[in-house]
Amino acid sequence: MLTRYEIRDEMLNMLEQDEFQPYVAIRPDKPVNQWRELNHSVRWSAFHLWKDGSPIEENLDRCPATAQLLQQIDFCSLGGPCPGVYFSALAPNTRIPPHRGETNARVIGHLPLIVPDDCYLRVGFEQRQWQEGECLVFDDTIEHQSINDSAAVRVVMVFDVWNPLLSDADRRMANGIVKAVTKFGD
Repeated sequence: MLTRYEIRDEMLNMLEQDEFQPYVAIRPDKPVNQWRELNHSVRWSAFHLWKDGSPIEENLDRCPATAQLLQQIDFCSLGGPCPGVYFSALAPNTRIPPHRGETNARVIGHLPLIVPDDCYLRVGFEQRQWQEGECLVFDDTIEHQSINDSAAVRVVMVFDVWNPLLSDADRRMANGIVKAVTKFGD
């Protein structure tokens, strides 16, 4: 049976090999707004297993236990941004500013892998401390932020799953809307 320790070991291997990249990488011609402090910074970094709706096979091959686990997840598949799956590292004394996601057709899962004291997630007015191995799932269209006020790195695996309130028909409709918006946005 697969354990969180196998996933954690694979993540640690990628972290030790310096494979994490800045999570926020806004082009110079775009406004950075609240992301200025973290733009192109390794203070919030990620190792992507799926990005913009597509698997990154090379990275999945490097994390076979994690890839095996991901085969069991009912990912929110909206094309474009979903699904996304990545290891998210937050450096010591770093705060991700309050922000909101793009759609409540999905919910976001956090599988905590390294959680020092003084690290927490705030969603709306509710604040939770991550517990290693215990998933937190939330609607990211509600304002949220991650805070690491500790002296050590915090790492969670982040993944997109379908909002459990959606029927199959709702999922198809959400996909149709995303396709239409994407088509007219190009």
